[in-house]
Amino acid sequence: MAHEPSSGRPVLVDRGWCGRDICPFPFPQRLYIAEPWLIGLLDPLIAEAIHENTRMSLEKVQECLHRTSTSLGAAGVLDVMGLWKLIIEDRGGVAVLEDLLVIEGQKLLVERVDEALRLGLIDSLIETYSRLTGLSHEESKAVVRESIRILRNLATVRTWRIEYGVLHRLCSSQDVKVVEELAYRLVNGAWGVDRGRRTLILVNQNVAPTEGLDREKLRSIIESLASRGFKVNKAIANTLLAGASRRELELAWFTRTPRKKRAEILESAAEEINTSKEWRCVLRVETPFKPEEEPVVGFYASAPTIESVLCCLEHLQRLTGKPQEALVLRLVYNHKPGPVITSISPANSH
Repeated sequence: MAHEPSSGRPVLVDRGWCGRDICPFPFPQRLYIAEPWLIGLLDPLIAEAIHENTRMSLEKVQECLHRTSTSLGAAGVLDVMGLWKLIIEDRGGVAVLEDLLVIEGQKLLVERVDEALRLGLIDSLIETYSRLTGLSHEESKAVVRESIRILRNLATVRTWRIEYGVLHRLCSSQDVKVVEELAYRLVNGAWGVDRGRRTLILVNQNVAPTEGLDREKLRSIIESLASRGFKVNKAIANTLLAGASRRELELAWFTRTPRKKRAEILESAAEEINTSKEWRCVLRVETPFKPEEEPVVGFYASAPTIESVLCCLEHLQRLTGKPQEALVLRLVYNHKPGPVITSISPANSH
């Protein structure tokens, strides 16, 4: 069975795509941000900043999701994942939420092939799938390889529409429609999510990660910023500069701000990050996706220069309304957010 979009014939990818009771599911990473656990935990103020007139509907759907997760025996919304059906036609796709499942150990690898890929657990996936289905190792390996091929094809889908089918039966359909519009903005925008670190991520699609940072250049930037009165954690920076590989380091700055102000910062960042010179050295913005009274917002640099960093810091001061001492600069160990959308989505690549 072919799984590439073809003229006039929609392609269906569901749990039974391989012709068996259970198949390794090729779930595109871009869709993670539409997962019900994220919708159930996302700060409504952030949602309102991303898509106006969303807050009240999201709060009602969140109450519904919390009741539903409890009825399923889950400890909370974070332990519930979506059972999806994907329909692809030409270059567009529809992701339909058909049911909610409680996450169960290694079975998660079967439900999420991309997670197995990201974690380097394909061999474990093959073994688990063989045990669950009774297939031989070679038969299971062939099915898993096909699921990876499908996953790679799905990465070329330009836009995704989200339909929370099961939620229309569990919650107010009118509120669910509003949340579907929010999900469309999230999935097709520059947004990503890291479930493990519980952070929302805004990606600058016009810059690439720095391939190694020159230590002396970093040291010069840090000293220059400190001399201008910016708060720099110099002790940690000097320790890292002395001992870490340059490929392990990122320059970042952090500020703690009220929830409402965080939402305003994210709204401005989402509008400006791909066009404004003030953001030209920012690779991504990260913040906890759950409501917090004084959440931290982190800004991670790409190819920083003293001029580009200063430009961004001065802009952030205007956005936050805080003195420069409130922005703390640090060198941090590089981490790869995941699952997270690619830094250049298919919709914007040419």
